[in-house]
Amino acid sequence: MCFKAIYGIALKGFFVLIFLQFICISVVHANIKTSKDIAKSNRSFYTMHMQISNLRKSIKGLSNEIDRLEKKLGEKNKRYLQVVKSVNRIEDKIFTLKKELIQREGKLKGIYQETKKILRGVIVNAVEDNEDSANLLSTKIFIKRLQKKIKVVKASMRENQELKKMISIMRKRIAKHHALESDLLTMLNDMEANKKVATDAYLKDIREKELLEIKYAKLKDRIKHKKRNLGEVAKKNREVLKLAIRFNTPLEDFAGVEYKTKGITYKFKDVRPVLASRSGKVVYVGSLASYGNVVMIDHGEDIRSILLGEFGPKVKKGMAISSGDIVGYTKNAGGKLGRLYFEVRKKNIAQNTIQIMEDKFRNKILR
Repeated sequence: MCFKAIYGIALKGFFVLIFLQFICISVVHANIKTSKDIAKSNRSFYTMHMQISNLRKSIKGLSNEIDRLEKKLGEKNKRYLQVVKSVNRIEDKIFTLKKELIQREGKLKGIYQETKKILRGVIVNAVEDNEDSANLLSTKIFIKRLQKKIKVVKASMRENQELKKMISIMRKRIAKHHALESDLLTMLNDMEANKKVATDAYLKDIREKELLEIKYAKLKDRIKHKKRNLGEVAKKNREVLKLAIRFNTPLEDFAGVEYKTKGITYKFKDVRPVLASRSGKVVYVGSLASYGNVVMIDHGEDIRSILLGEFGPKVKKGMAISSGDIVGYTKNAGGKLGRLYFEVRKKNIAQNTIQIMEDKFRNKILR
């Protein structure tokens, strides 16, 4: 009886021991699973945190870029409209002067023909009639006056022709000005398009940032709850995330470059020579509002290269230059990075400039 009682107690103790062991193993497995979940959540948490931080920087940069573009476009548009108004006024004056010259030319031709007709009549009458000496002298004086008048009319007609030639030259100069003006207007339109792209990217990043911040807050709460339950286990599992034609580069020494599907923006630190990318002729030297100075070089076959930014031109309109000649010098940005924009155009259409640069430069920045 005593033996049976002892046996029964031992048997119960054995089952209790097995049950406790099972409970301990289950708890350990549950802790391991929870630790893995927290580690995974931590990775997502820090990844999301970095994404939000990067988006915040991107949004700030885009906002500054939009402000800068709006200011520059506003200033340049106002100046462009003033230039167009002045050109139109000059064209109106040229048109009026040309009209007056044509009318004057017609009158002079009429006077010339009429005077010649009278002169012929007087000469014929003098030959046919037997006039006395007094009448003959009077006729000679009259003929001399008519001849003098013809000379004056001829001189006026020649002067009229010279003035017409001058007006024709002025019209050609205005036409060239219009062509350059059109190129500058196209650049303004491209800048307006860039502003739209920057605005769209800004709004997209704002939306993405808002969604990530919501997910970030939820994930943060979930991790906080799991950390409270697991304590040190969560701490140990936390991880920290870590053209057939080629152009030479106009700036050989630069701090960095940016490029998309059109031009290339060079970043520089101090004064550097700005070089001609190919041989050609300088067709425009000027400034474009607060974007900086502009030099436009014609390379023939409707191909032009444009340099725009913080540099001082050392060339003049009409100059012939060779590849590698110094066009100007970059300006000291006072500790900040200066910018120089380079673009190639064919028939006034911006080309994918990075694709037509010489291989050495492309290999340097694309590697």
